[in-house]
Amino acid sequence: MTTSKTIKRKSQSSLKSGETRQTQSRQQKGFAKLAAIATLLLAMGAIAGGVWLSLLLIINPDAGLWLNRYLPSWTRIPVAVRNPPQTLAEIRTNLARQGFQLGKPISVASELLIPLWVSPPTCREGCAEIVQLRVYQPVTSLGESEPKYRLVSQVELTEMNETFVVSPLLHHNNETVASVNPQPLRQISLFKNAPVPGIWLNLSGELIRNDTTFAYGLIVHYNPAEMHLSQMLQWTSPTGEFPRWQQVTGGDTEELVVNHTIGLEPKFKVYRLQPRNFVPNPVYLEEVLLNQPPPEINLFLDDYRQALTLADRGLFSPALQRLLSIKQQTPAEAWSLAAEAQLDTIRMHAAITQSQCQQSWASPTQQLFACFTDGRPADALSVFQAAITGNANFQEILNFLKNDDRQLWERTQTALKFTPDDENWQAWGALILTVQKNREAAKSWLQELSPSSTSPRVTELLDLLDLAIVSQTGSYISKIVGAAVAVESVEGEWLQPSEQTNLPPLQPQQSWYQIQVTDFYDGQRWRKAPFSDLQLASYAPGKQLWRLLGLDVDPWINVTVLTPDGRSVSSPAAVQAVQFNNGTLKLLALGDQPQTDKPTRFFAHTNSAFRWLEPGAVTLRDLYKIQPEWVSLILPALWREVKTSETRSLDEVPPLAKLIESMGHWSVRPVDLTGNDKPEALLTIYEELATKPQSATAEVTETTEKNQYRPRTIIFADSGEILYNEFRQDIGSSLAAIADFGDNTNPSLVMQISDNYQLKRWSSSPRGFE
Repeated sequence: MTTSKTIKRKSQSSLKSGETRQTQSRQQKGFAKLAAIATLLLAMGAIAGGVWLSLLLIINPDAGLWLNRYLPSWTRIPVAVRNPPQTLAEIRTNLARQGFQLGKPISVASELLIPLWVSPPTCREGCAEIVQLRVYQPVTSLGESEPKYRLVSQVELTEMNETFVVSPLLHHNNETVASVNPQPLRQISLFKNAPVPGIWLNLSGELIRNDTTFAYGLIVHYNPAEMHLSQMLQWTSPTGEFPRWQQVTGGDTEELVVNHTIGLEPKFKVYRLQPRNFVPNPVYLEEVLLNQPPPEINLFLDDYRQALTLADRGLFSPALQRLLSIKQQTPAEAWSLAAEAQLDTIRMHAAITQSQCQQSWASPTQQLFACFTDGRPADALSVFQAAITGNANFQEILNFLKNDDRQLWERTQTALKFTPDDENWQAWGALILTVQKNREAAKSWLQELSPSSTSPRVTELLDLLDLAIVSQTGSYISKIVGAAVAVESVEGEWLQPSEQTNLPPLQPQQSWYQIQVTDFYDGQRWRKAPFSDLQLASYAPGKQLWRLLGLDVDPWINVTVLTPDGRSVSSPAAVQAVQFNNGTLKLLALGDQPQTDKPTRFFAHTNSAFRWLEPGAVTLRDLYKIQPEWVSLILPALWREVKTSETRSLDEVPPLAKLIESMGHWSVRPVDLTGNDKPEALLTIYEELATKPQSATAEVTETTEKNQYRPRTIIFADSGEILYNEFRQDIGSSLAAIADFGDNTNPSLVMQISDNYQLKRWSSSPRGFE
């Protein structure tokens, strides 16, 4: 029994031992197979590498130079050198044959970097430019008396056109056109304290345009480890400054900063150094853009976009405040390096705008704009209001607002997009529109922005602006035309130029005249009633109107009686107050009582408004001797109009001789009323005398009962066409006088319409007196 158990255990032990040996044998075979596969792969890799290196050496015999620098001298790969080592003198001679000039060599690591220059055919002096960079490696040879160098890297420099160089100015002025002429590179320098790895070079030039000196250039990086030159960045600066490396984002590596600032509007392009998988040059420059949130930002995305929009419009301080608030609410793991870079870039701009707003400027426009760019509309309004009340530099600010090329307007629009109830920004929008357009445009814009009501603060500022604008227009003599009526007492509210509220007492033989203005000159142009576009300030409106009408220089106005025979009798009156309501402008004047009781209304005008035009008269018979063709056209038409006015049936027009006999003694006044340098024929005929040839004249003697006759005027063009006709029953007006306003326009007809007066001038489209 014991023996059989022993035999069984030995048998089992023998089986286990056999299995173990078989397992070990299988493992050894597996390792052998893996080793064989690895050896095969290495061999294939070596063969492929050898083939690749062989092909590379065939294409470029110098390609193996980079490998030799890492191998011991006794194992270096022999290569057939395409560019054999040369002395500097030999290099200079060979390059000269190719049209290049050798620049001053620069030591970079253990190599020499040499710029190559070319001179245009027409170049005489100072116009050579850098077109290429080359790196030469020193080659040590025993027994050589002069060092030699082998070319290991080179780069052709990309030309920049003028459009790129002046692009900051084009963007600032909203321009799109510039020259595409290539701009030369004339200087080369090494960046000091530049980040590693590698060596950084700056190639630059200079361009002057519109009194702005632009610096521009190329950033080139040299990687000594791979002996590789790379163009990294084209840059331009309207300040004339070179790019600089400085700490912006707070990281371990400094950023490259290019200054695009124009005037007081800061703008910097910031570039971060980023790694990449490219052995010859493992880094690149990435601009910190402010137009898109980083993809990692998910929380508060809309607020983040708003902050970037504010920064893009130049409102850096409000943008910074929003981003700091967003960062505070965002978990640390969700706040990326890209977001921090945008925040720090905006912080750099905001620090500049804050400093500019806080400092004192000699010019109020600089102070105003500095606070505006910092997003402080209230501080900018304080500067504006101080200029209005001081009245010393207001014209400068007025011109600044008038010539704003959307720098202020776009900032205002952007701020109101996110804070529509901010009355300071509302005030700025209204002020800009008032200066560039008019008060009505500002009022409409405010109503669209805030339909419920307009802030009293905004209204006050607009009133002050209106008053200041009037005070800046300069003094000029009043030119006013209107219709006057004598009144016994003064009723209603009237405005005066000063704080006084009492009108002077009425003296014996004096009368009050209310004058409704139909036309007046505002220092730049004639305005015609109704004056619906005239906006009055709530502050001192009387002073505003007084200045606008020129009454501060000449407050006197003539009250004139125009008689049917064309004579005028005037008496002066002093304007005491003004009134404006719903487009109607009235004056209150004090003068002598009217000399006649007949007219209920008078023609009113200032001395400088115009001069009476009194053309000389000639009979139709005498005019026929000078211009028979013209009179031959006038007489038949005149005969028809007279007969029509007498309500008689028209007979056949008499012969010309008969017409001259019956109407030849009538007076006609040639005068150019249409501006065609040819006179029109103006005839004034008294209707009751028209059928009495023996006594019919264009003038009524003093002994004649003037009221017995009704004057009718008709005007003929040089072609015989009737331009104006009072013989028609529906005309409703009569010509009282002709006025020449001396403003290089046609004379005006002073028309009496019922008890009122109106000015009419010739219009070619539509044809007629309007």
